[in-house]
Amino acid sequence: MTSTTRAIETLLTILNDAEVGTRQRIEACEGLLAYEAPPEAVIEARDYLVREFEDDDGQTLPDRMDALKLARKFESPKIALPTIHTKKQETDRREAWRAYEIAERELKIVVATKDTPPPGWDDDLRADSYAPPPEGWPGEPPDIPLKALVTARRTRADRMEQERLASPEATPEEKQAIRASISRRMGNGNGQGN
Repeated sequence: MTSTTRAIETLLTILNDAEVGTRQRIEACEGLLAYEAPPEAVIEARDYLVREFEDDDGQTLPDRMDALKLARKFESPKIALPTIHTKKQETDRREAWRAYEIAERELKIVVATKDTPPPGWDDDLRADSYAPPPEGWPGEPPDIPLKALVTARRTRADRMEQERLASPEATPEEKQAIRASISRRMGNGNGQGN
């Protein structure tokens, strides 16, 4: 139980003084209800407010309304109104999350494999059934570091060259051109190297 302080005693004195105006007595109630106070003081303030807002004849409508609002304020927690999102806002949020998750996944694949992502790596993210997280907006999509991107693209090009060399459909001239390109890159074709 909270002990009665001088401030609480003074507020109770104002509350119980019939010579004090209704507006000031309602403010005294607010001072008692807004902060921790002994239960008896809280009950006394609430009882005063109920008497005031129920008094049709003795009080003005503005005083009754002030007493009623203050009583409601402290009898129940305030409810937050739900946030209403428009269809466009939700579509924009969904597309922002989609772009973010695609960039994030691509970065992880490129860094982990040192190669470009395989076909179909983002099908689930591009599907109509994609659902973003239930709340909030993503940050900026991550950028793939240039070195990792160059390495991935070079690895992909090397893999594709090797696949074409092994293909029975490649012509001898095409295979010779691929081998020459590989030799130049490795530094043993025409005297140039990395």
